[in-house]
Amino acid sequence: MEVEPRTEADFLRLLAELTQAAQGNEKAREDLETIKRYQSTLQQVQSEGRKTFPFTRLEEIKEPLRKYVADEQFAHAVFEARLYTSKLAQVEGIVFYDVPGLDSGLAKHVDESREMLSDCDAVIVVQRFPSIRGAELEIIKFTEQGDRHITVADKLFVFLSNIDQKGSPAAMQDRLFNDLRTKTAQRRELIFKKYSIVQFDSVPANYAWREELYADISRMLLDIAKELAIELRAQALELVNYMTSSLYDSEEVKNRLIANTDEYVEALNRSLSVLFLRFARPMVESLVRAPVGSEMRQNIVKNIGVDIDILDNYYEGEESAFSCLKRYIKYGRDLLYDRSIREKILGIAEPIIETFIVEPTPEAAVIAEVEADLMAVETYLRSAIFEAAGFQQYCLQELDRLRDMFINSEATWSGVVQNEWLENNPKLLAALPAQLRSHEVDLEVSDRLRQLSIALIKLGNLTSCTNT
Repeated sequence: MEVEPRTEADFLRLLAELTQAAQGNEKAREDLETIKRYQSTLQQVQSEGRKTFPFTRLEEIKEPLRKYVADEQFAHAVFEARLYTSKLAQVEGIVFYDVPGLDSGLAKHVDESREMLSDCDAVIVVQRFPSIRGAELEIIKFTEQGDRHITVADKLFVFLSNIDQKGSPAAMQDRLFNDLRTKTAQRRELIFKKYSIVQFDSVPANYAWREELYADISRMLLDIAKELAIELRAQALELVNYMTSSLYDSEEVKNRLIANTDEYVEALNRSLSVLFLRFARPMVESLVRAPVGSEMRQNIVKNIGVDIDILDNYYEGEESAFSCLKRYIKYGRDLLYDRSIREKILGIAEPIIETFIVEPTPEAAVIAEVEADLMAVETYLRSAIFEAAGFQQYCLQELDRLRDMFINSEATWSGVVQNEWLENNPKLLAALPAQLRSHEVDLEVSDRLRQLSIALIKLGNLTSCTNT
């Protein structure tokens, strides 16, 4: 079992989302109160870093599983709790049952779920939402119908998962950033160790870590553009398949609209990369390459200031600290949590979060600064860059282009349909009126008549020679 704590950037984002939702959501307000109440234990989980618990039987990890997944004193600081095993499904006496969907609309599924859930020892629910809702509420009722001596709380485990959203742009970005955070934590340890021979030297460590991050994020930006190109190709092929079905599944449609899918996705990738990097690269360079307040950071802003200003016009987020990129570049993390700076610069009395660093160390200060900048990068990507780069418009234009190519090639498709008719395309023949479906017979008769005509001509020639 692996327990991955939230990075400070993750935790800041969680608090921002809860703060925004708390205005009309009682559960969000309760979560915020819980986080404030257990600041010390939550900080402890974050400071411990990733933890591993080897096990061969579930009983051996019962306590850490409950602690990091279900205990409110610790769970809010946990990003993921992962279980890895190859033997669990083979444990003697244990049977796993995947209940059918309770919202499928089939009474059979509901009856099967009621029977199994009322007779099981543990129920694991994996869902997208933080609370059980809709048809899934039946799970609680069915579970209660089992052993009355065991409460629902003792055998119901709820896990959150967004895996079904993997294909969406937001989920793709989350996945790439999660990979980035994993690499970041590993490299940070090596860099900090390198600059801690006598005592921790924060300035060169900060620069060295940021330089590694800049290279990683630059590669990530290219990966985002490539994955968007692949996703657009999938949508384009879906459109082409639809148009192909309009011409009786003729292979000529795809061959003429998208002749080579590999070359097509490469062309999309080049176009999307240009659009994306035009806005993303200046933002990443100004936030990542140099520490807050450094001369290098100030020079970067001077050199690419115009490109930075453009993004302010596209920012769609809620947090005022990010509404002006140059301002955040100048103040960094202080603009998020320092009460006096927020009130002076933003006119907002309350900080977005309360700091959880009880006893700051040079290492913790560097981590806090860099993690906040990483959160800013993620926020601008999500709330400004995609809009500024015009990704949605580009995708719609590309699909419109394919549609127009199809519509404006009537003469071409007329020839394609004629060829399909001559090649006996079964879907085309099935769509023809009955009197036109016998063309195969007509062609056969025509061929025989042609052969008879040739034979008669030869016979006539032979008769003429004989008479002569």
